[in-house]
Amino acid sequence: MKRFLPIILGLVFLIGALGSCDRIQSDVVPNPIVDISGELLSNRVFYSDPKSTIAFDLKDFLKETKANSLTVVRNGELGKTLILSPQSLLLYQADSSVNVADDYFVLKTTNTESSKSRLDTFKIKINTDISALPCNAGAMPDFFEINNIGTSSQSFVLDVLKNDRYCNAILDSTSLQVVFKSVRGSLDVKNNRIVYTPPVGYDGTDFFLYKICTAGAKPVCRIVGVRLEVEGSGKKPCVTTLLTDIWGMNATDTTAQYIDVLKNDKLCDNIDRTSLKVSIKPKYGTIKVNSSNVIEYKLIPTLLPSNQKINEDVFAYTVTNKEGATSPNVPVTIRLKESSCQPDVNNGVMEVKESTLLGGASVSIPYYLNMTECTRVGSLSVTRQGQYGTVSVVNGQQLVYKLNNESKDKGKNREDNFIYQLKTLEGKIFSVNFKIRITS
Repeated sequence: MKRFLPIILGLVFLIGALGSCDRIQSDVVPNPIVDISGELLSNRVFYSDPKSTIAFDLKDFLKETKANSLTVVRNGELGKTLILSPQSLLLYQADSSVNVADDYFVLKTTNTESSKSRLDTFKIKINTDISALPCNAGAMPDFFEINNIGTSSQSFVLDVLKNDRYCNAILDSTSLQVVFKSVRGSLDVKNNRIVYTPPVGYDGTDFFLYKICTAGAKPVCRIVGVRLEVEGSGKKPCVTTLLTDIWGMNATDTTAQYIDVLKNDKLCDNIDRTSLKVSIKPKYGTIKVNSSNVIEYKLIPTLLPSNQKINEDVFAYTVTNKEGATSPNVPVTIRLKESSCQPDVNNGVMEVKESTLLGGASVSIPYYLNMTECTRVGSLSVTRQGQYGTVSVVNGQQLVYKLNNESKDKGKNREDNFIYQLKTLEGKIFSVNFKIRITS
C-alpha cells in the first residue's frame, strides 16, 4: 500500500535536537504545591530556549479581549506561529541559533458584531541559560532523552515541572494536564509527573504539550512543549514536514509574486521536488509553478468583489513521493494589505544589559519593529559597524550583535551605533541607523 506520512501544519517541526537535556528518573515522588505569594510576570511575555515550543489558549484570549475573530498580523523573526484549530491553541516555535534574543509577534482580534478591533504584542524572551531567567517566568519547555531499547513495553516518568519557574507564585501542581497528545506514544498524568509509554522499540522523536496553572481565584495558565528523543531498536525514520505559508502584498500590486513554498518545508529523500502542484486555485488571482519549482501568483483586481472588502486570498499545494503517494493539501494565505501602506524603515534603538553580552553571547536586533507592515525584506547587509561590537546577518533575515572586546569600557553605560541596508523584494533600498544602548 502506498502511503504518505508528512506532518502538516508543523506538528513534527516542533521536534528537533537540542544539546542539553534532562535525564529520565525512575523514582516517582509527588510534588507539593508551592505556597509562596505573588504572581507570574506579564501574560504577554513568554520564555523559551532557541529550539522549543510554547503555546497559549485562544479561547481564553478571545474571552479576555471580548472578540470572536483572531489573525496573526506579524510573525516573529526568530520563530514561527501556527494555530491548531481543534485544540484552539496558538503555538510559537523558536527556531534560532542565537543564544539570547527577544522576538515578537502581533495578534489582531476583532468583535465582528461591534466591528471593534485591537492589536496585542507578545514578547518571547529566548535564552539557553535557564538560570538567567526571572524566578517567576512560569512554565518552561522540556527536552528528554529516552532509552527505549528492548523487546518489551516500557514507561518513563517525566518530571516536566522540575525546570518551571514559579518561585514567586502559588503553583497548583494538581492542574497539570496534557492538552496536545504525543504523535507516537501514550501519556498519563500521575503524581504531578507525566508518564510516557512509546511503542516497543520505537526509535525517533515525539512531542506533546502540557498545561499548568497557578492557584487562586484568578489562575494564570501556561502551555509549553515537551520534545522527546527516543532511542530504540529501529532506524529513525525521516518524516516530511510541510508547513503552511503566509505571504503579504499590497492589494493594488499586480506584479508577479514569487513564492517558494517548499523553502520552509522539510523534505525527505523520497520526495520529488518537481512534483509540486497547485491543488486548490486562488479566487482572486492566477497561479502557476515555474521551472524552478517556485509558485508564481498574480493578483487580478477585477476578480475582487466591488461590494465586499477582501483581506486575503488562499491556495493550496501538494507534493508527491517516489512511490506515487500525494501529500494532503498545504494551505498558503496571501495577505492583501491596504494600498495606502508603503514600504518604509525607520531608525531604531534597543537597550541590552552588558551581562547578556559577556562570554561571546549575541543578541538579536528587532529591526523589523521599525518597518511598515507591507515592507517585505529581500536582503540585509551591514554598511558600517559600531565602536564596541559587530553586527552580522544570519539566515538572510536576522541581525545579530556581539561585543568585540568585553574589557573595553566594561561596567560603563555606553552606546554603539551601526548602519545597515535593507533591500525589499521590490528592489527599494533603505539605509538605516540603529543604536544599541549597553547598560551595566
